[in-house]
Amino acid sequence: MLFISHLTAANQWTQDASDPYFGSLPWQLQEQGYRIRIALIDHTATSLSDLKGMAQTPATVVRTLIPRRLERKKEAVIAGKLAAVAARLRDGSDEVNLRRLAARQAKQGASRQSLRIGTTISQLVGRHRPKALVFTYEGHAWERIAMHLSRQIDPDIRCIAVHHAILAPMQHAMTTSYGGTFDPDVILAAGRAALAWLSHAPGLKGIPVDLLGSPRARSATPVPDQPKDGKKCLFLPEGMVSESIFLAHAAYDLAAQRPDLTCTIRLHPLTSRDDLASREPRFRTAPSNIEWSPPNRTLDEDGHLATWAVYRGSSAVLSAMTSGAIPVYLGNEPLELQINPLRGAEEIVQVINHSAKLATSLDARAIDVGMLRKGWDYAQSYYTQMDSNVILRHAFGSVICPSMIGDAT
Repeated sequence: MLFISHLTAANQWTQDASDPYFGSLPWQLQEQGYRIRIALIDHTATSLSDLKGMAQTPATVVRTLIPRRLERKKEAVIAGKLAAVAARLRDGSDEVNLRRLAARQAKQGASRQSLRIGTTISQLVGRHRPKALVFTYEGHAWERIAMHLSRQIDPDIRCIAVHHAILAPMQHAMTTSYGGTFDPDVILAAGRAALAWLSHAPGLKGIPVDLLGSPRARSATPVPDQPKDGKKCLFLPEGMVSESIFLAHAAYDLAAQRPDLTCTIRLHPLTSRDDLASREPRFRTAPSNIEWSPPNRTLDEDGHLATWAVYRGSSAVLSAMTSGAIPVYLGNEPLELQINPLRGAEEIVQVINHSAKLATSLDARAIDVGMLRKGWDYAQSYYTQMDSNVILRHAFGSVICPSMIGDAT
């Protein structure tokens, strides 16, 4: 089996027991006798020679890097193909503006990267002849290209799409069937919320959906049995400075209006207080009821103390919910433009459209145990434990051992 994952940090290259997207699943399958290879799409700025120099011992699961750039001749072939596509898109009298836009996009870097990734994956399929291609599924163009080109090499290869991320709104690309060789044989969901959403997506009619689970699955935590004291509000921004500044301002404003509350700002690891303070001097100091969560404090610890968790696009809110916090989405966008990852949880989430309303909307007296338990149940099932038998069932048709099928890959 060929797994397609992602190299997002250089030190990940030396990790030989787990993958951020597939967890220990590839290693489990290899221990069962299946031949496994992982191809990592490179999102780092580290050179290939430096990456190879970091590895101290041979990897137990063979890994291949899908580079950011290919050799000159291959890059020229890709550029030529995209130029030809752009010319065909421009050649027509209908939908002129749309054609022009599509033609411009065909020649841009994102299109070249998608074709580069898809082509490289198909070459790996041709070289190693895996019986199954297992890849992360988010709606990117390279996913469709990889399936189409791989099936041209081996029409019998099983293409298994693994949905692993949060359920962001407006994800139309991954819930649309492109038909034929551009569709996966099956889509595997990370948890029960995704399973329900993908199973009922009209655009995926005819494509099987099953539950695989996720390495992000949390161990079961105690079910909340009583509301908290209403003294702490946790703010959970994403890893973008703009979003962090937005929620940090909201926290400072709330702290000024509600001196009875302690507002804790927990930044994403990709941002820091210094990043925010360099753009907004207000954040260099803090009133007594503003707390910047220290790096050595865990998300669970922050969640256990909070009565509310204010968020926008961060999946960290799920951890807070399993710790008994009420999720509060802050934003005034129309429903179709919200970045709220808690799809299907409308009765659980408190939506506040302006930070000025936080002070009057956060009322601990309105919280009951039923609300907390619904939130806990949703968050616990958002990601479920991974089951290797699911992969085997869809790769080979049933759960069987390698000796029954000979050279299993």
